[in-house]
Amino acid sequence: MTTKVDPIFAAIAAHKHAVVDYEIALEADKHHPGSVSPADKELDHQQDAVVEMLQTEPTTVAGALALLKYLGEDVYTDNDDWTVFTYALGLHDDGSASGGTEWLRRLPATLAATLRRLIAAEAREQSST
Repeated sequence: MTTKVDPIFAAIAAHKHAVVDYEIALEADKHHPGSVSPADKELDHQQDAVVEMLQTEPTTVAGALALLKYLGEDVYTDNDDWTVFTYALGLHDDGSASGGTEWLRRLPATLAATLRRLIAAEAREQSST
């Protein structure tokens, strides 16, 4: 059995942290109107983190399921209509991030293929023991 840590968990955690940092910076902006916004830097960091997370392939079934669950979560306190996935789609649709949208639009199918591959590998591993 594989004991290597799935990198998706670190990518999800990094995105969660980036969202919190961005929201803290937004709050700070409210108290210092007209000054150079620290939120701009944090927004860039948060956008990079979501792209990095979505481009990280889970290496375990648990990781793929965690990513699927997280994609459906509302983590943006300023907008109750945006899940992580709909935010990422909007981010790319408005041209805020580079890399095109095709990989993002294929993400559900890619995750399904990843899950099939991982489940088959686990089944093979269990049948050989």
